[in-house]
Amino acid sequence: MFTVDVEGTDRVLIRLSDFPRELRSEMRPALLQGGRVIATEMRRRAMAGGSSRIPEALYVRASFAVGPRQGVSIGVDHRRAPHAYVHAKTRPFRHPVHGTDRWVTQTPINYWQPSIVAKAGEARRHVIAAVEAAARRSA
Repeated sequence: MFTVDVEGTDRVLIRLSDFPRELRSEMRPALLQGGRVIATEMRRRAMAGGSSRIPEALYVRASFAVGPRQGVSIGVDHRRAPHAYVHAKTRPFRHPVHGTDRWVTQTPINYWQPSIVAKAGEARRHVIAAVEAAARRSA
């Protein structure tokens, strides 16, 4: 069987590894759609901040494996956008100007956290709908 534990309104804990294998392939597209909702907002905010590489480096994955990687994850390919981790922070950072000994302070784009806050409800609805549909099929 599977476990769905809803704590309040801001967090849904679902043990995806408990779902039968035949339902996992049906659930994956809806789970990915929930992650894509947030990733699309991240891309929009990163582009508005002036980055052309971060939006293309974002990825969404769904995993049913047991362990910490279970669930929907959004990440950045750091080979394609090595500067992305710095811009996910909220505090200004310092870096050298190319070809000089001068250092400057730069305000990050901060595309990560505001995107999650803005689209968490919509993403949560996709995930809950996928879980409910799978639960109906397995009953």
